Amino acid sequence: MGGKKKEAQRTKGNVKPASSGHAAQLLEASGVLQTGFVGFDTLSGDLGYVPANLQSSEAAECSDGELRMIMKRLTKRDAVTKLKALQNLHSICQERESEVVVDSLKYWPRLYNKLAIDFDHRVREASHKALKEVAIRSGRNLAPHLKHLIGAWLLSLCDQYAPAASAARSAFDAVFPTEAKRVEALVYCHSELIKFLSEMLFTATPQTLSDAKVTPPEEMLEKYERVLSSSLLSLRLIIKMCPAEKVTSLSERCLPILENSAFWKFANHNNRSVKASFFSLLSSLISDLPKLANEKADKLCPVVLSRLGENDPLVCPSLWEAVHSVTTIQGFWKHVNLRKAMLPGLWSSLKAGFDGNAAAAAGKFCILIKLLPPDASGNPHEFYSLLFSHFSSGLCLDKVQRSSKELNCLVSAYMQCIRIVTDWGASNKDNGLLQMIVGTKFYPIYLPHSPISFKCTGMFDILEKALVQPEKGLSKSCLFDEFAKFVLSCGSQAECSPDSGPQCYSYVRDQCWENLSSLAKTCVTSSHDYSMTRLVSLLRSIVIIILNPDEGTSKVRSVGFGKASTAQVESETELSSKEKLSSHNADRTRTITVELVADVSSRCLAESIEKPNIVRDAVLLCQLCGSELFYTKLAENQGKARVEDLVDSCVKLCKIGDWQSYSKLIILMTEYVDTASALYSLVSLTEVSAFEFTSRRTWTTC
Repeated sequence: MGGKKKEAQRTKGNVKPASSGHAAQLLEASGVLQTGFVGFDTLSGDLGYVPANLQSSEAAECSDGELRMIMKRLTKRDAVTKLKALQNLHSICQERESEVVVDSLKYWPRLYNKLAIDFDHRVREASHKALKEVAIRSGRNLAPHLKHLIGAWLLSLCDQYAPAASAARSAFDAVFPTEAKRVEALVYCHSELIKFLSEMLFTATPQTLSDAKVTPPEEMLEKYERVLSSSLLSLRLIIKMCPAEKVTSLSERCLPILENSAFWKFANHNNRSVKASFFSLLSSLISDLPKLANEKADKLCPVVLSRLGENDPLVCPSLWEAVHSVTTIQGFWKHVNLRKAMLPGLWSSLKAGFDGNAAAAAGKFCILIKLLPPDASGNPHEFYSLLFSHFSSGLCLDKVQRSSKELNCLVSAYMQCIRIVTDWGASNKDNGLLQMIVGTKFYPIYLPHSPISFKCTGMFDILEKALVQPEKGLSKSCLFDEFAKFVLSCGSQAECSPDSGPQCYSYVRDQCWENLSSLAKTCVTSSHDYSMTRLVSLLRSIVIIILNPDEGTSKVRSVGFGKASTAQVESETELSSKEKLSSHNADRTRTITVELVADVSSRCLAESIEKPNIVRDAVLLCQLCGSELFYTKLAENQGKARVEDLVDSCVKLCKIGDWQSYSKLIILMTEYVDTASALYSLVSLTEVSAFEFTSRRTWTTC
């Protein structure tokens, strides 16, 4: 009740505490703050300002009060506060008069440059939507501020967060609705853009892009790496959109970037997005600025070709696109040490089946092999033997076998390499190389005057695995179709240029048939049903491609075995195999093909009487080859297949309900066997009554 009165805390020297409001009044009274604006040291560039003194009459005259408060809230650290402020700005720009929006351009660029690279993707997206409204309402008044905005704007077009990039693109297209205007804007701001991107790539750090006092280190690093990736892609976008008449000028501006040693270190960056963006940039630089690329070939070629062992699924598409671009540089292999820098990574990728990236890499790989001289790394035999051996290892991996898409890409690339090596061997009259291609097992290649020999897994080793091994991957791939096309191609080349050296193409074709015949005998005598079924599938591919060379494999893949397979082939070949064969009598390739197929299919019938599904498929092949040739081959097989056995096959086809195949086999029999004896044997051997047979339309036809 009567206690002592509390006294205020004393300060040293009896001075009063600092007051920000009092300081502002003193500044205004002294005339220092006549403009009413101050800058933000934490933001890069002198691009704008925000009113500091809300009581300033000058500030009040030049800006809307609510808009001014929103701009202040955009400088806060909290993401939610900034997000709400951007949403309010978007609404106000739609409600206020255009003069008020134009007035905000005094300090909007500086804020946007920071918001566009904010860590929170929601803030980035909202900033682009706000920019769109500001730009639309400002109209031509945006032009003086464009150079201050364009750097962060273009960076945002390549944002890793798709909605943010889409919002930035929407704003860009709204301001520059035509392609011509977009190109004109980029050309107008070329210098500012290159300067901005150079600063982001070489000057910026995680600490300069974020406030180290309040931002966790992992967020700072993530933001920095995202800006690096977007900067590289932005530079790529500038190069892509550059008109032809400005290429020289752009090359001069890009030269300092390429001469900076830090630029080439992005190829080894720890962040996968940065590496992918870097190789994507190199690809565009080589294709769109060829003169500059040739000048820097000693840097470009090694940095790309020494990373062929890359297995990251995000980096590989960009890397192999860059590889494809590098191959357009004349003498690209001269700028890299093939044995030490390039080939180890290439062999590693092949042995791993491109690690799930075959769809992106296989096609570019074939182009690289085609353009790379085989003697550039030493001996061509050694190079190609390692190529096919490692390729075969990759094809047989379990992870490759389980993916039909990956397997088909690898098989197509493998057969394409076979064609490339065949052409090279034929043009150089290298029989040893051709032996390696068509060899079976691990075919040794002995070099003249050298004790060294190379062992290579030949093409028929892959075919044998597809036919004999229990795994279904290779047999269900496009291997059979690609092999058929390869053989047909060799036959065509042999007929077009029979005097080319030692008739290399004829040699390859004949060796293919000889080895295939040997494989067929192995499959026919195999105890596994799947070997016979796969053999018939291979022969089917060969026959249909031979009979329909113009259609390629489109019909091969559409024809499937089953109850409707015969009718389907009838509709596609129109049962005109004899006419088609007669029109190609001079074509030895087709003649050999049909003879081989007839021989093998007759063996299939002779050995597979108890396997109705194989009999059905063999009947289909016999019909395609022609019944006369079929029975000729059947007679040559030492009477292994008697008429009674074939009749028994008909009964089995009847029991499983495959009336179409049954009908065709009966027709084949009645053409070259006494009809009465065939009918007698059929009735005596079957358990089905004659009445049931006569009730069938197919039997009536016979």
